[in-house]
Amino acid sequence: MSLGVALAGATPHLGSGATAPPGKEPFPCDPEATKVIAPAPLQGGISLCGSRFADQLHSKLGHTIRSYPGNDKIWAKNGKVDEIWGGPGTNDMARVDAKDTVKGDIEKCPPRPTCPKAAPTYARIDKGEVVYPATQPIVICDLEPGTNRRRMWFPREPFIRAVDTTKRVDWQTVAWTPLRYKFDGVNWVANQSHIWLFDRTFDPTETATPFLGNYWRHLKSKQRYFIWFYVDEPGTYRISVKYYWYKTANIAAHEEEYYVDDHFGEFETDNTHTSCTFPA
Repeated sequence: MSLGVALAGATPHLGSGATAPPGKEPFPCDPEATKVIAPAPLQGGISLCGSRFADQLHSKLGHTIRSYPGNDKIWAKNGKVDEIWGGPGTNDMARVDAKDTVKGDIEKCPPRPTCPKAAPTYARIDKGEVVYPATQPIVICDLEPGTNRRRMWFPREPFIRAVDTTKRVDWQTVAWTPLRYKFDGVNWVANQSHIWLFDRTFDPTETATPFLGNYWRHLKSKQRYFIWFYVDEPGTYRISVKYYWYKTANIAAHEEEYYVDDHFGEFETDNTHTSCTFPA
């Protein structure tokens, strides 16, 4: 799985205003009510969430870890990159790797250079034009099995990575939303918008930790979520995607929109893959 650079070769499309930015940056975790003894999920990138009590959180594949209150124990010495947020406990402990990013108060945290109070400060690396790493989704245009409803859905969702701004591994919250356009004979007109989904991820320069794809969550429920469009009227349609990078200490918030180049399925308009035509 290769990662594109700033959606190279994709068809740019200026934002139509049909969808507002996703709003306040969400956190992948909310504190639970009970104590947590959490082994790492099978997929890297899924957040490990503590509670208001003393928790034990074990990372194996590279995760964002939020311990919250209580005297917590975090095991993240796994050879992968982790982002670790300590809580207000007075005796939090973490075992980490040199590449891990530690934020908040971790009272016991070897190796010390990784921990917040001793961490070196890196200035942003000036590479000229900022690269916002992402790849496009794939759109399938077909009939929903068993219902014959026209639909446009995503067998492959977009990949979005954090922007590389420092010599360390950078973490960033990212989001995406699709928009549907209908051809009126002259122009493509915004026809339907959708909700935003978000993820917390690291930059593509880190190769020791495999990137297994984004874990796209609903902004409110924080749960894994999938989105698609039903098409109620015949016509020719195409999908664009808005990509959003939340601001960090080193970079401002940023949004881009691109038409999706790959539309497939029984209602693909032609072999250019740029749209779908649903008959009456």
